[in-house]
Amino acid sequence: KGDAALSETLDKLSVYDEPALQEEFVVDDGNNKHIELTLEGITCAACGWLIEKQLSRITGVSQIAVNVAQRRAVVIWQPEAVSLSSIMATLRRIGYPALPFQPDQHEASYKAEDKRFLKKLGLAGLMTMQVMMLAAALYFDLFDAMDAQTRSYFHWIALVLTTPVVLYSGSTFYVGALKALSARTVNMDVPVSIAVLGTWLSGLFATVTGRGEVYFESVCMFIFLLLLSRFLEHRSRHRAAQ
Repeated sequence: KGDAALSETLDKLSVYDEPALQEEFVVDDGNNKHIELTLEGITCAACGWLIEKQLSRITGVSQIAVNVAQRRAVVIWQPEAVSLSSIMATLRRIGYPALPFQPDQHEASYKAEDKRFLKKLGLAGLMTMQVMMLAAALYFDLFDAMDAQTRSYFHWIALVLTTPVVLYSGSTFYVGALKALSARTVNMDVPVSIAVLGTWLSGLFATVTGRGEVYFESVCMFIFLLLLSRFLEHRSRHRAAQ
């Protein structure tokens, strides 16, 4: 999602162009300036590729290298061609807010992201168990003893339980997909988002009309397992960085 208030963002970030402040975290070799940034919002290697691709297009950026494992980026730029605030504004515009690397701040950023993961993962896991119990009742109805009204009731309950998982827990994938599409590229979040939203919408249609099959338990399980894998990767990257 693009930054709607880009001019306001530039005003806030312009403080990083102050020479006195840059003395703390910018290295000047005479021709170029170097900085190490902490990046938020990185979830996979495709994020690092996207950041490098976008920043390399900026006139004046000599080099950009993203360390996905440590959620950091080293940027080398020509100060007479582009300002640091413009580089940081570009990162914010494509969905990866950045700040000069400081150990305490970097750790706080990790903990905040860790909490977001746990909230989404916890909700997905809890709801998946409930929806799976409803689905088991439908799956084991081998002799069609369940009447249509009860089946419809189960579908509606499953829809209510699945919707928070799709809209909240799954938002990680939609945000990643929007970042990629806004940069006119495609990452793994795009097909994941299409699969999740497509299956949920088809289930919604089947529940409302009473025709067709629903796969709400598959959507919940899919989101839960993907979030679990990303959470474990998030933790292992942090341990490796430590």
